[in-house]
Amino acid sequence: MFLDETVKKRLLKMSIGYRTDRILYFLLAPHLLGYWTFLKPGYKGKEIGDVLFIFGDVCVLFEAKTRAKAGMAKENWIRAKLKEGTCQIVANCEMLKDGKVVSIRNPWRGEVSWSSLGVKYYHGVIVLMHDTEPYDPRDIEPTLFSSSPIPIHVISLHDISELLRFMNTPWDFVVYWEFRNLLGHKFRLLVHREQSVYSGIISNWVTFAKAQGSKHSDAKLEEDRQFIEAYTKVVLKSGEVNDVVKKKIATSYLLDIAAGSAMSKAEQDKTRKRVGSPEHDFLIKTVEAIADLSRRRRAEYGFLWLDSAEKSKETNCQFHISGCSPSRNRTYVFHARPTQYLDEKSFLEIVMDAMAMNKSSSAIGLSATSENIIHTFKSVLSSIEETEFEEDSYKLLNATSVFIDILKGA
Repeated sequence: MFLDETVKKRLLKMSIGYRTDRILYFLLAPHLLGYWTFLKPGYKGKEIGDVLFIFGDVCVLFEAKTRAKAGMAKENWIRAKLKEGTCQIVANCEMLKDGKVVSIRNPWRGEVSWSSLGVKYYHGVIVLMHDTEPYDPRDIEPTLFSSSPIPIHVISLHDISELLRFMNTPWDFVVYWEFRNLLGHKFRLLVHREQSVYSGIISNWVTFAKAQGSKHSDAKLEEDRQFIEAYTKVVLKSGEVNDVVKKKIATSYLLDIAAGSAMSKAEQDKTRKRVGSPEHDFLIKTVEAIADLSRRRRAEYGFLWLDSAEKSKETNCQFHISGCSPSRNRTYVFHARPTQYLDEKSFLEIVMDAMAMNKSSSAIGLSATSENIIHTFKSVLSSIEETEFEEDSYKLLNATSVFIDILKGA
């Protein structure tokens, strides 16, 4: 989905195993963003995993295993790769937990101390590139999984590619592995059948959310489940979806674009090593304030942004609508303006006033021209209604963002 011809040609020159690691990274990073996705991170010459995804207080360690020979993989090969992948994940996890890794880096993040990330929970994912009949890996190596100190998941490379069509925000991605672990307590988790695993999670969404400590009402959790179900239908082009819901799904991508376009790689030092800076760290916080919203929440807020744009277009004046997340103690301001010119001082005052009114400790404000907001929305909606839903086929929004944290300044 996100591999252009240049990337494909570069990947084809690599060895098969090396190629799989990078394909996995190229699948994860565009959705989950490079600030939180690390390709083959290492410390003092020791590799910590093929890919690490770190968001909030959760770290997902990926180990990719590829069968080089054509044809169906035998059980002995699967068993060997399950043992190898699990041992690597557990060893790396223990190394991280014990504080033996002081820092990690990637080009987007620069160098970041491990302790500052605040990781508390871990999941391991073994990604297999192989041909087999569907199977539950726990039937092959039951004690391997039961004795692991962290949940270990097994999924095919194709299935994780398909999964990212639905669980494609950092928040949703983390929740998926948590819920998948709960599903595995009662049901089989078949490799090459992730669609059935995904369906089982959606069916049990309310139960799993409550088991994970959600304080939302059953009615609210059921609304979340129904939205995810509708979103799945939109992506798969399988079934009717209410036009309002479809419109909200399209507006959710306004926030994806805003987050992605605000990103920049870490600054370089004199040796051209990307190390970052305090200013860059604050940019990461700005993007994170958007990235930590689920697809459902992005849909609700994106709908407000589109409403602001339509009102701005009608009146030929700037217009904004704000929302608030009590659980995050954060205010969100969605601003539209009739021209390219943005009075940054006035915009900042709008965001600060909304934050004060909601008594929030932080706020994120997004502004774009009404024309760009409406055009981008229509492009996404048109893509949704086409035969294939291409997430990266629409015009950039060209949004301006501002983040305020009263503990760290604006």
